[in-house]
Amino acid sequence: LVDTFYDILPTMARIGLVRLLVSSETLPLPFFPVPADFPNRNALIASFSTNAHSDSVVAEWNAFPQSAEVVNEINDLGHLPVRLITALHTYAEQPLPGQDAEETTQIWRTLQRDLLRVSTDTKQTVLADATHFSLLVNPNHAMIVSKVIQELVEELS
Repeated sequence: LVDTFYDILPTMARIGLVRLLVSSETLPLPFFPVPADFPNRNALIASFSTNAHSDSVVAEWNAFPQSAEVVNEINDLGHLPVRLITALHTYAEQPLPGQDAEETTQIWRTLQRDLLRVSTDTKQTVLADATHFSLLVNPNHAMIVSKVIQELVEELS
């Protein structure tokens, strides 16, 4: 189902269907509802609805297997710093189509733990109610993520 969605996404964007879906606040993956009170909501909806955005989403989806293969080959980053920002309820609240939410959540949590072992310099920040989209709409989430990035840049300077 997810592959089918990505296959038709560019066409959906080009005929205006994505704009209707984004505006409806009842969106399938990979979109997230845009809160009615979100500043510049219409500009964000317009951005999500463009052909370029849909094309980039599809390109990212298509590149995922190759990226996963590269990541799976990496077992040890030595002392290279790794900063992991983790949500707690990712798949429980938005399960992947055709997947068991609890099973997917357990796999995801295992992968998160595995990421903490790839380097001798890892730090994890947990944002309990975070989503990918909340980084745009929740100023506190954006501030915390920005702080993690800024601290890493300062450590490396």
